[in-house]
Amino acid sequence: TPSDLGLRYEDMRFAAEDGVRLHGWFIPRTGALHTFLILHGNGGNISHRLGWIRMLQDLGAHVLIFDYRGYGQSEGKPGEQGLYRDALAAYRWWSKERSADNSTLILLGESLGGAVAVHLAGRVPADGLILQSTFTNAWDMAKTIRPLGLLQPLTGVRFDSASVIAGIRCPKLFIHGNRDDIVPF
Repeated sequence: TPSDLGLRYEDMRFAAEDGVRLHGWFIPRTGALHTFLILHGNGGNISHRLGWIRMLQDLGAHVLIFDYRGYGQSEGKPGEQGLYRDALAAYRWWSKERSADNSTLILLGESLGGAVAVHLAGRVPADGLILQSTFTNAWDMAKTIRPLGLLQPLTGVRFDSASVIAGIRCPKLFIHGNRDDIVPF
């Protein structure tokens, strides 16, 4: 937990619009001007993002991080539409509980979380969007998987960031490395 880093935090429990109960942390920072909403990748859960939390706290920001359905202490089973609902629920929690502190909201999506962040930024006001090691859409990502028989489970899964990104008006930062062995550069 963030307490392992010597940080105080709020253990959050909230529900997505379909009733799935989610878990997350809000890590406040005195005097913060920004809140980073972290939408993590497919591997691991929020406990594996302590490095992100430390870095963003060192920048003087609040951090909001949660687990999607089926991850960590959150209920349910993951799926594209469910992950979108989960991100919207986290945004609504921040909007209701924390937006009064007037901090700007910056969405930070990592890998799969990048697609979730793009979808969220297309639906709610955000002051910034940071995408790290993400992909354009599920089909482009699936084309990198061999053998091609592994593509079958992706039928109907879109995660189509490429069709949404141009309509997002907040500042955007794209980060990717050419040695990423999961998501191609």
